[in-house]
Amino acid sequence: MVAHLWANQSQREARSGNGNFHFEGDAIYSYREIVARLLPAKGKRPAVALFLEPHTSSVTTSHHHHLAWGALRPGYSTFGVPSLGHEPGRKDPDHKENYAALLQRFDERAAKAMRQQRKLWIVDHLRGMQTAANGYARIFRVASETTIDRNHRAMDDKIDAIVDRWERLDQIANDPKRIAKRERERVSRQARLERQLRDGFIAGMLNWRDRRKAMDLPGIQELARFYHRTKIDAWINTPITAGAPFPVVSLPCTAGEQSLLRRAAEYANAAKIANWRAGAHIYGLPYELPTMLRIKGDKIETSKGAEFPVEHGKRAFPIIAELRERGQGWHRNGHSIHLGHFAIDEIEPNGAVHAGCHIVEWPEIERCARELGLIQ
Repeated sequence: MVAHLWANQSQREARSGNGNFHFEGDAIYSYREIVARLLPAKGKRPAVALFLEPHTSSVTTSHHHHLAWGALRPGYSTFGVPSLGHEPGRKDPDHKENYAALLQRFDERAAKAMRQQRKLWIVDHLRGMQTAANGYARIFRVASETTIDRNHRAMDDKIDAIVDRWERLDQIANDPKRIAKRERERVSRQARLERQLRDGFIAGMLNWRDRRKAMDLPGIQELARFYHRTKIDAWINTPITAGAPFPVVSLPCTAGEQSLLRRAAEYANAAKIANWRAGAHIYGLPYELPTMLRIKGDKIETSKGAEFPVEHGKRAFPIIAELRERGQGWHRNGHSIHLGHFAIDEIEPNGAVHAGCHIVEWPEIERCARELGLIQ
């Protein structure tokens, strides 16, 4: 909730219940350490969000950093920099120091890439760092265009050197003699491993990782299926009940293992969702799940940690339902639909609502409205 209030700048300050996560104005803090700072648009300069990087390795502060980043509204240019204007005797970020840090970070990552094997995502990552450094310099005008272009070409040269090295290594690796030697070594290792896995499986001396490998060997699946068919059937046919203890059965990796793993994953999410909807505080609810709503007292809470008054939801629902019935979308354009401290950014023709980092689909809105008695 603190991160959402900070990102929306709907009030001057706020603090979490235990006091270790709070913001004052445009700066948000984890304990006494600043996490991020918002710089509003000014003249031709766009709105910018600066995040402290590198930040502390504390688990709690890293979590606060993640919350602040996730709550950020669209439209901000974001940068990870060492100076946010929190240093003693300074009120504004040291933009020259930040630009130099972005260049140094690129050099360090490029030097590391020179020692690594070919990974195409590394080049994409370096291009992103290059774009960030150039963008920062232009937004805050900390270097002339001549300097920016010179640094840009220097970064291009380093990326080209990395790609050239990878191509030379590929030429060496594709030498026919080397390929033949590697193939002989691979066949020898595979035969030795298969003997060890087969003997260990029959003797019952393998851990679960090695049992998984052994299941790919000819004849092993039939052997396991013969001895463990009963346990597999018992597990697969066990009904799933949210909140009930999950059955634990010690099984080798048989042909039914993928089905078991899928059911385990469905069970874990079903239990968490049911418990969250029932009002429990669930830590570790997958952030990738669709946004869910629940009614708790006079508040409507979201699965991403935000909340707003029930009365605001009752006022907004008829507008959303009418737009959906007409198949018409809506964007905030001076007239605002408020939900507590937040404002709706967009309503899609299918009824989905966008508000900050939240996207709530129509079936979830309809389910909540039914609980409130707004529809039958």
